[in-house]
Amino acid sequence: MLATLVTTMSNRDDIDSFSKENLDHEQTSADWYQYILVGALIVAFIASLLLVFHNKRVSRLQSIQNDQSEASVATLDQNTQEAIQRRRQLDAAYKGLENRYKELETENLKLNARSHEQIARVEHQPRRVGTPEQQASARHIPVEAPEQETSPSHIPVVTPEQQTSARHIPPAKEQWLIEKLAPLRGKSIIVTAMANDRESIVFARELMKYFSSAGWLTTGLDQLVYPGKPVGLQWRVKTTPNPLAEYLAANFKTLGFDSSILPVTDLPVGDIELNVLYKP
Repeated sequence: MLATLVTTMSNRDDIDSFSKENLDHEQTSADWYQYILVGALIVAFIASLLLVFHNKRVSRLQSIQNDQSEASVATLDQNTQEAIQRRRQLDAAYKGLENRYKELETENLKLNARSHEQIARVEHQPRRVGTPEQQASARHIPVEAPEQETSPSHIPVVTPEQQTSARHIPPAKEQWLIEKLAPLRGKSIIVTAMANDRESIVFARELMKYFSSAGWLTTGLDQLVYPGKPVGLQWRVKTTPNPLAEYLAANFKTLGFDSSILPVTDLPVGDIELNVLYKP
């Protein structure tokens, strides 16, 4: 009985010792679980903090990228507008240059036309013939008397038919012409005739007589060599329009003599020059 009791007690001690070991083991395991759980929680917390920081950084980077993108777009738009503005300015400048080129081209055409006109005018200008008497008197050639006009050394010989067809102021109009010229007395005129053309020379001397009778200043008779064979009367003046030339041309038109007005820059002396050209 005692032995049984001792055995039982030994078993209880063993059981108690085993139970205590189991409890210690379970307590240890529970502690470890708690440690692991706490560690896991800490890791999760740190991970969440890192995730938050990462998200914030990503968000900030995206914001910076968006700002940069917006700034790039704004800069690109500004550059595009500046390029468009520069293109418009270049187009305007090109149009201005094009218009200026057209203006210069037009001016060039006008200058060419004017130069051709001047060249043509120079080519058709008369050339004065200087006789020994004219050279000695320096263009102051006296009006020759009627008996001198018949001198063969001064006037070419003509046929009777040419004499009857020569130009003259009608006798009934002589006083009328002098009265028309008289209000302009004191004016100076150069009268020229065609060289070696008796009809032109005689008519020019006749006209000089009327101008002198009306009180005009005449400087003598010059002779010209003209290209071609121009006809009629020609009034040469420095500038046009010229009221004096127009007045004379109108009065001679009344007498039946057609005339033209020619502006020249080399008028020697006097207010006007009358070229008695060939008879029409």
